[in-house]
Amino acid sequence: MKKIIYISTIGLVLIFVSCNSTEKKAQKIIKDYLSKNLNDASSYESVEFSNLDSTFSNFYFSPEGQELTKKQDFAHNREFELKMKDIMEENPKIQDSIKICKEIEEETKKLYEEKEKEYVGEFNGWKMSHKYRAKNKLGAIVLGTTDFTFDKELTKIKHATNKD
Repeated sequence: MKKIIYISTIGLVLIFVSCNSTEKKAQKIIKDYLSKNLNDASSYESVEFSNLDSTFSNFYFSPEGQELTKKQDFAHNREFELKMKDIMEENPKIQDSIKICKEIEEETKKLYEEKEKEYVGEFNGWKMSHKYRAKNKLGAIVLGTTDFTFDKELTKIKHATNKD
């Protein structure tokens, strides 16, 4: 019994140390990025880092999500075009086509929503937010917050977005 408790404790410590080291690695990458991209890197002062979190692919960007979105957009746009044409002509065939386009759009939207709920995203990297103070172009110290996304290996920043 003591061995199980000992092994469990060692495992938890290793997990904690591992998580802590990946967070420190992300923080270092962020600090390196800011040292190269701030107006006055010498004025940089860290305020806080969020926890490092994993990111996953989104259904919208999957091939199936893109196909369903295109189909829905096409049906919507075609319906609009036919409505404009119907204003001019008042043709029963056009009105039938409008109904069909609307049905296709609604069915595609429903299918998209179902597929989106079932979708299991693929791990594609990491994210972390950072709040800091630094001088702007005018020399005034401002508070900034930037969201960072990293590659899977946590070796480089893929994207940085200022929240301010």
